[in-house]
Amino acid sequence: MSIYDLTSIARPIDPSFPTNKAVIIIALLVAALGAIAAWLGWIAETAPQSAALFGSLTAVLAWAVTRELAPDDNPAAFVSLLLAVLIYFAVGSASLWQLIICLFLVRVVNRSTGKPLTAFDVLTVLMLVLLAQDRLAQPLLLLVAAVSFALDGALVEVNRKSRLAAVLCVVGPLAYAGFRGLPPLHLLAPPMIESVLVALILLASVLAIALHKPVVSKGDVGGQTLSTTRVRMGMVVAVLVALQTFVSSDTAGANLDGLIWACLAGMVIGRLIPRPAAAV
Repeated sequence: MSIYDLTSIARPIDPSFPTNKAVIIIALLVAALGAIAAWLGWIAETAPQSAALFGSLTAVLAWAVTRELAPDDNPAAFVSLLLAVLIYFAVGSASLWQLIICLFLVRVVNRSTGKPLTAFDVLTVLMLVLLAQDRLAQPLLLLVAAVSFALDGALVEVNRKSRLAAVLCVVGPLAYAGFRGLPPLHLLAPPMIESVLVALILLASVLAIALHKPVVSKGDVGGQTLSTTRVRMGMVVAVLVALQTFVSSDTAGANLDGLIWACLAGMVIGRLIPRPAAAV
């Protein structure tokens, strides 16, 4: 039995592919470096075990997210991996919720596995988004999920299950607001340098979406070429996930998530890496 018989959004890392094997090796190296750095006190208030685990997960998730955003561009995923790991070691801690949610919401749209969502997948994503929204104090995250489901229910080979999920993502918060009132919304204001970087990454991401070439990668199941429109819309969803981090219901613990922006930056930088000329 294949995992795709159970779900259409989980993609195991098959070590038979060289790039996947490289990611596994890099993740193990990051885990070792994280443990050593924490043991030496270079990562404040972090146990070596936690540094090893979260460092390796940061590397794998950043790589996986960017593989979804740029399925034809292997180097871009490794650029994001490097940027995310550097951010993790520099900050000392980072939430992985944004990467996890972004990964699944993009897969909802781009169908990189080659299969539409099952009812189990829809419920899983809904539960994860609800949990992440609460943990991150980001009330707009569910609306981004609504956009993702709506796109899956509107683009080629529509999925009616996603249409229902999109409605639930909108009706649920409205019903809650009707009974309990609107949650407090606070717009985060990052420092000037971060604001400039975010603006540049955002502008470059929009250009990358607009100028995206036809996709040649194939889905994991069925061998059909991925829809270029779906891949582009998946990139849009990732941008929305990143943008909604500027809005929070908790001013005390709210921080901009640099890991998401690292993935977008890697996607853009990957397009600028020179490729060897094709043989004539």
